[in-house]
Amino acid sequence: LMVEMGELREGIMARNLLQFYGEVLRLSHIEVVGLGTNLKCLNGILPDERKLTKLNRFKEIVEEHSGRQIPYISGGSSVTIPLLLRNEIPNEINHFRIGETLFFGTDVYDNSRLEGMYHDVFTLTAEIIEMQEKPCAPSGNCSTNLTGEMPDFSDRNKNDFSFRAIVDVGLLDLDHRDITPMQPGMEIIGASSDMLILDLADNPADLQVGDTVKFGMNYMAVLRAMSSDYIDKKVDGDEVRVAIQPDGMFSLN
Repeated sequence: LMVEMGELREGIMARNLLQFYGEVLRLSHIEVVGLGTNLKCLNGILPDERKLTKLNRFKEIVEEHSGRQIPYISGGSSVTIPLLLRNEIPNEINHFRIGETLFFGTDVYDNSRLEGMYHDVFTLTAEIIEMQEKPCAPSGNCSTNLTGEMPDFSDRNKNDFSFRAIVDVGLLDLDHRDITPMQPGMEIIGASSDMLILDLADNPADLQVGDTVKFGMNYMAVLRAMSSDYIDKKVDGDEVRVAIQPDGMFSLN
């Protein structure tokens, strides 16, 4: 059972916990094996020793009133790991739900990196489907784009030209703000439904249609790409890589 501890996502209010637990016990096919809480994911509320000690106290109260043992106390997700490393976790906390720290080596508490862990496990590979030399800024009367944003080109000279590449991944698969080109000098201009537009400057690598471009991915990019029906997932040896295939499928390489 999830307990509300200030984050205001899922969780039973403390004043209702005993009543709720009692009602669950009447369900013959349900077994309560633990209490847990969610922090950081919605409103950024951080875990601390006080909150986790309070969570353990809720578990003790439920056990005292019900006469039943609750084996697990889930102290949170990746954001709790830094507290664990600093020995600031009550001994009774014996369960964690780890995702981002495991796969990205991220200290979610302050968005830094944890030493000794890999930070580049996932790579997105997309194919170039168009390559043109075009003006650096659009021309004509401007309105909002597909996502309701008003693009700002005030820092671009309409008389300048650069090579623009379109690759076969777009907003249908992920948010372009969650990926980073791995090739120096390459800039993401924007994205639409199933296309991502890149500024390659003078295209020093002489990339052509059919070539592929690699991107680093953050947690949200991987979360969405993994859920996309248009991206193939493949595992390559000990490394996990994500690739957009020519047939529109997504792969982990």
